[in-house]
Amino acid sequence: MQRDCDFAEAWFNLGVIDEEEGRITKAIDHYQAAVSKQPNFADALYNLALLLTKRKAYETAAPLWDRFIVLSPRGPDAARARQCATLCRLAQSAPLEGPASTAYSNAAELTGSAAQSLLC
Repeated sequence: MQRDCDFAEAWFNLGVIDEEEGRITKAIDHYQAAVSKQPNFADALYNLALLLTKRKAYETAAPLWDRFIVLSPRGPDAARARQCATLCRLAQSAPLEGPASTAYSNAAELTGSAAQSLLC
């Protein structure tokens, strides 16, 4: 990677590895690098937006979801991206508090299809 620092896929792959290893902050940094090198890199946009949404960085995540949806309007992740974009907008207009915040946190701890049905 030192030979071609502009290679977006390398940054993306580092993000995937970091995410799998639980290094979420580093994964976000690497996905951001991939997107900065290749602004229409749909997979990097999706992964970055998802991590930012899970971190409750809704204001930053929402435009990334919008970009992803424009790039992949009928792709396999489009419906989930639309749900996450809606969540980000709702959370920006009315921050999650009380029971809604608790439900969000509980959903974030789930894994597999149960989590996907409750949380982007």
